[in-house]
Amino acid sequence: MQFDSRTPVVSFLSRLLDYCCIVAAFGLAAKTASRMQQSGAFIWPQHHRGDIIGWPSSYAILLSASLLLWAVTTSYLRVYKWDDDVWLARSWRHLLRAITLWLGFIAVAIFILKLRGLSREFTLGFLTAAALAMILKCLFENHALRQFVRPAHYRNAIILGEPSTGMGLLNLLRRLHAYESVALRTDTRTTKMSLLSDSQLSPPTDVFVMPSENHSTPTGDTIVSLLKQCNAVHIVPALLDSALFRYSVSEVGGIPVITLRPGSLAPWQAILKRFFDIVLAAIALLVFAPLMCLIGIAVKLTSSGPVFFRQQRLGKDASYFRIFKFRTMRADAEAVLKADTKLYSRYREGNFKLATEDDFRITPLGRFLRTFSLDELPQLFNVLSGEMSLVGPRPIVPDEIKQYDDYAKLLLSVKPGMTGYWQVNGRSLITDYADRVRLDMEYIRDQSLRGDLQIMLKTVSAVTRAEGAH
Repeated sequence: MQFDSRTPVVSFLSRLLDYCCIVAAFGLAAKTASRMQQSGAFIWPQHHRGDIIGWPSSYAILLSASLLLWAVTTSYLRVYKWDDDVWLARSWRHLLRAITLWLGFIAVAIFILKLRGLSREFTLGFLTAAALAMILKCLFENHALRQFVRPAHYRNAIILGEPSTGMGLLNLLRRLHAYESVALRTDTRTTKMSLLSDSQLSPPTDVFVMPSENHSTPTGDTIVSLLKQCNAVHIVPALLDSALFRYSVSEVGGIPVITLRPGSLAPWQAILKRFFDIVLAAIALLVFAPLMCLIGIAVKLTSSGPVFFRQQRLGKDASYFRIFKFRTMRADAEAVLKADTKLYSRYREGNFKLATEDDFRITPLGRFLRTFSLDELPQLFNVLSGEMSLVGPRPIVPDEIKQYDDYAKLLLSVKPGMTGYWQVNGRSLITDYADRVRLDMEYIRDQSLRGDLQIMLKTVSAVTRAEGAH
């Protein structure tokens, strides 16, 4: 029997086996606990009326929540989404990310549901066994797929084009497990002659035709000649700069077209994102309230002036709002900047930044707060008020909008965020403003709830390492 990765059979079996791993791990933990009980090393809770099918309610809820949260996590991360070209590239990093997020969700569920009487040793043993079982299952799954699916789907690829346009596609195809060998042919004058050697005819070969420098397209005779020698011909069109847009292939009146669209969230995703903004910002304010009080007192005691720094920024739909930060500069910092013509000129030439070592306006405490981004904690109030989001493009001052040129409207189509692509890709180490614009546009293009979660996790790492702090 041959499995076809284009059908839902493999995905269904993979999902079912993961659920079996979770149930089996729970059973193993229960069996181990029962044996330990005989020696007095473990004590099951007493039976109550609220028991579910003979199980203490907290344990039954733990198993049910584990199964439900695994379904939510894998759907969110699209763990079981199979791609016809990359079906063997099941990333260990992808699986470990799903397991880590799943364990985090379970910890939150245990805290929220207040599962009393739940043994920590049992829970740790159960979750560890479940994680190991799913990793072993993935190892077996990949081995089985390579044995049964690989011979039926492996093929060669030949790229016809110039090195300047073909090398990028060459490197991409070589990373995919669907192609056994990939070659670049730069001499396309012999296209109508023998294109493929006998060794290239088995397995089947795909041909990718790249655009030429004069953007000429292959003729019908050329396509027919290629199809006589290979499995399929893929025409790679000469596109405009579509890197900052989402694209799809469709047809209009029978004519194939490539449609470009700006990235956006579905209405339900936008509502869910706002919900998470409110919940997570409120939790963060409660957690960091003592620290914020200490920072406020330290700012007040170490330099004269207000505790908070407020500045006008541009928000969604070109609306203005006041951003809140802990003050890290002397109170008259903005007045000093604008009064000094040379300093202000350096500020603008430095992409609205001054080098930390040259900025005499920053206080000693302010340098410490900036290093670990603690000065930005008050922006949580901007998130709660709806002026900002936890994740989004950088909140810019009104003068900066000129730097975005034709992309200004795209930037103002979403709320600015406390963190985003810029913050997790070096922050102030990125000195070229064009790179900042590109990162903001890439976020808008790729925006999704999953992407926001990944950015927040990377933000924790970047802040901990003080990477690119300014």
